[in-house]
Amino acid sequence: DVDVDAFEKAFQQLIRRHGMLRAIVNADGTQTILADVPAYRIAFHDARNDGGDHNPQVESVRRRLSHQVLPLGRWPLFEVAISRLDEHRYRIHMSIDAMICDAWSRHILGRELLHFYQGRPEPLPAPALSFRDYVIAETSLRDSDRYLEAERYWTNRLAALPPAPQLPKANVESNAKPHFRRFHWSLEPARWRKLKARAALAGLTPSVLICAAYADVLAFWSASPRFTINLTLFQRLPLHPHVNDIVGDFTSLLLLAVENTGATFELRAKQLQQQLWNDLDHSLYSGVKVLRQLARSRNMTGRALMPVVLTSKIGRASCRERV
Repeated sequence: DVDVDAFEKAFQQLIRRHGMLRAIVNADGTQTILADVPAYRIAFHDARNDGGDHNPQVESVRRRLSHQVLPLGRWPLFEVAISRLDEHRYRIHMSIDAMICDAWSRHILGRELLHFYQGRPEPLPAPALSFRDYVIAETSLRDSDRYLEAERYWTNRLAALPPAPQLPKANVESNAKPHFRRFHWSLEPARWRKLKARAALAGLTPSVLICAAYADVLAFWSASPRFTINLTLFQRLPLHPHVNDIVGDFTSLLLLAVENTGATFELRAKQLQQQLWNDLDHSLYSGVKVLRQLARSRNMTGRALMPVVLTSKIGRASCRERV
């Protein structure tokens, strides 16, 4: 049971509260926060008499939102719709451009949206800083010793970084529009707890365990056992006590070299974890900058150098997730 009007008003409160929900991206790459925007209206689809869950109209909404690319220079950079499936069940469709909102931020929005929708009496404190404040503070670190050390670390590693996994590719026309599919698989809780306990005995974090398994699968298919994978980091530097409460795209990249020299899976995972920790200690110099340097040094500007990506949201307890 969803009160559509209350949901719409709650989402409008989020827009007023978080500047990045009023953001556009200009042609020069800079971002602008609009001071005033029109009241956002949520599209509503009544599918009660058209098959409910299996209504082609409902599925078409999902397909469209899952692959849409919104014009960056025009507000809004998100779209929300609600489909009514039967007398009591609704489906909420929500698409938010990653330019303005990362995975952590979506959790913030979900939590606060529920707060406003339920009309809880306790007020949410106003955000103590903006995403712009964070970006300015992070930019100021580029003159620090830590940043310069990180830059030297990655510059010295450029020549030794292996290429992306050399994987077999489907014979697809060069102008074909890609279509992404979602595959889902779950590990039952008891087995996952057992697996984490075994990893802990080896001194491995759960995310590194998954990363090592991913690397082994890639190595099986890759023409070379040496390759680099691209890790997304939800890296919110502790530049302010309330840095975890603001919405924005804090995503950073890290290029992780996989050597696959260990004789056992456990040994390979430990080697990968050590390399990851070394890299994380120098993550102030982002993977985007490393990729730019790499493209120039290898004369590959304009190409996707490291397109094989791993993202883990396991254990979001700290503002700097490892992997």
